[in-house]
Amino acid sequence: MAEPMAQSMSATPVVFVSAKPGQYRDFRGGGLATDANRWVWAVAFNGTFHSSGGPVPAPGQTRSPLPDDHSVIVILDYRTGQFIQASISAPMHPD
Repeated sequence: MAEPMAQSMSATPVVFVSAKPGQYRDFRGGGLATDANRWVWAVAFNGTFHSSGGPVPAPGQTRSPLPDDHSVIVILDYRTGQFIQASISAPMHPD
């Protein structure tokens, strides 16, 4: 479940880095997407994830592309594997 989700966001093949169980608050610091006490898997992959956003350019200028990010953490329900959220972040390294 986590790998297809990560791959759908990456411009290159993803590589599994790690998977850790814990409560949602352990990985996201609160209950923004779900209850903070919910048990989840946080599964990290490396790949090439295009960034979006950034500051608004001044009038007459174009937006500079942001550098690609190279990691994503996919958070799934511990028991069911239901997708909760994905977060593109700084590079992840195996523990």
